[in-house]
Amino acid sequence: MHTIKLNVGDGIYAHLMFLLKNLKTNELEIVEDEEKEVVQKQECIDFSQFQIDAFKDIKDPLQWQKDIRSEWDRQ
Repeated sequence: MHTIKLNVGDGIYAHLMFLLKNLKTNELEIVEDEEKEVVQKQECIDFSQFQIDAFKDIKDPLQWQKDIRSEWDRQ
């Protein structure tokens, strides 16, 4: 028996497994490696280093937000 290792993308995985599982032969053994979930540490962003001038003119944030939402409702 020979061993073949394939790295396949998500788009082709289901199709390939369907094909392999439907081969009617005793000469095929499918051994799947479980997908390992990679968790990356998220870095905190210090927003104090950014200068956001676009919102300085807003005097009443709640009223501004209501006005923006009312514009969405018009469409």
